[in-house]
Amino acid sequence: MKKILMLLVVVSLLVGVVGFVGANVTQTASVEVISDLSLIVNPNPIDYGTLKPGSKSIKNVTLTPGTSHLHIAVAITGSSLLDDIQWDRNNDTVYEAYNAASFNMTAETAETFNTKINVPVGESAASHSATITYTVLEKP
Repeated sequence: MKKILMLLVVVSLLVGVVGFVGANVTQTASVEVISDLSLIVNPNPIDYGTLKPGSKSIKNVTLTPGTSHLHIAVAITGSSLLDDIQWDRNNDTVYEAYNAASFNMTAETAETFNTKINVPVGESAASHSATITYTVLEKP
């Protein structure tokens, strides 16, 4: 009887211990983050108006990137008059060539700057147009 009682106690203890034994369950998680290469250009188109030779026109341009930091390269093709558009990124009246400009932008941070067209003295009367292409890459 003592042996049976002892056996019952040992079995009870083992059952109690086994009840607390657990197992590790693992789970994996993954995500793929893609670049947001969106860029909003405003105004579009830029209308410099009607100008006479020897005059200039200044227009504001606002670029708004999406949710990724961007590297922007500018290329202007078309009329040679418009190929010479200048820009003042720092709004300090120091203009430089906009064609072939290259710069970085911070995600979700719009930048507004001046662009300027100068019509040379002696320029013949004509309509001019050009395409401004913004090549947008993720900032390294």
